[in-house]
Amino acid sequence: MRLRPVTLMGLALLAFAGWLAASGTAASAASCDAAGNACLPAIPCTIAGECLRGAVFDALNVANAAYRAALLNLSTDALSPYWAGDAYAQAAQQVGDLQSQGVYAVVRLLSISAIAESYRRGSAAVRTCENWLVDSYDPGTGALVGEDDQLVDNRYQLVQTNGLWQITEDATTVLTTGCPLSAGNLTVTVQNVASDGASPAVGVDVLAVPAGDATAPPVASGTSDAAGVVALSLPAGDYWLIIPQPASDSAPVAQAQSYTAAPDGTPVAQWTAVTITGSALQSVTLSISQVVP
Repeated sequence: MRLRPVTLMGLALLAFAGWLAASGTAASAASCDAAGNACLPAIPCTIAGECLRGAVFDALNVANAAYRAALLNLSTDALSPYWAGDAYAQAAQQVGDLQSQGVYAVVRLLSISAIAESYRRGSAAVRTCENWLVDSYDPGTGALVGEDDQLVDNRYQLVQTNGLWQITEDATTVLTTGCPLSAGNLTVTVQNVASDGASPAVGVDVLAVPAGDATAPPVASGTSDAAGVVALSLPAGDYWLIIPQPASDSAPVAQAQSYTAAPDGTPVAQWTAVTITGSALQSVTLSISQVVP
């Protein structure tokens, strides 16, 4: 049964308002809406690194709800402040395209899964696989004029501004086969070790590179938070986790007692090997030995 356009718009606005109310709190508050749209999972804020992931996942869920409302109502009002920069311009262009065609779109997110994630202070990169069902309608008659079922590889770039996570870039590729391999979650704890015990190492960069080449571009990277935790997400495979040597004496690892080298001979502050075998949460600790006064 087809609903009249006004009924569809009313449902979308109610759903969007529900999303804003649910997502304005902690990460655990995120949930899928009554219209059956999929969402990234709620991440309980029980580990410091997971709190960051939860906030970013919440931001993506709210932004996707705003995107659906924009295409339905042919208005960019809902996009800000969740979409910004090039990502906002891209979404606004889609709204303009629908306006020029004289149609509006009812879109449903049938599924979404995180493939890879990378976090740094104030920024994040999340790659997802998303299945969208797009129905286009004539606003005058309510007649269905087009249908499209798309599987899309999305690569989001987000920045945090005044406490709010915004999507600034969204590179999309329509997939003709299935989703890429799911990513495995990895929690890295970085600690300073001295004669009087261990303490969290804050502000330390951790790079995940393919095993065998410490100089290769990282597959994922992050910076340790106040608890010394970095949350990464990686596809299945073998990796080296690298703490690079500091570029200056003021860097967080500059006081390390001694540096080491990765198996390929590359000088590093610390490293370890890890194998990601699936989507289950894995944990590893990297210890930095401190100079004894």
